[in-house]
Amino acid sequence: MVLPLGEQISAQIFVACLKQLGARAEFIDSARVLVTDDEFGDAAPDIDSTRQRCDEVLRPLLNRGFIPVVMGFSGATLNG
Repeated sequence: MVLPLGEQISAQIFVACLKQLGARAEFIDSARVLVTDDEFGDAAPDIDSTRQRCDEVLRPLLNRGFIPVVMGFSGATLNG
């Protein structure tokens, strides 16, 4: 539980730094884009579903000139 929290805080601090430098950045929880199987603690990514989520979540930000900052260590199944 602590490791993902550290990742989340670090990513949000990085977004704040980028914004202070004048960049357009947005924090993205990796569970919104990284789809995995349900093997908690040893999950494998579902590449096709992850690609689709990246297209849905990240591509619009990139198209609008934002830098998506995606935290690590967390994913979610298709059902959340």
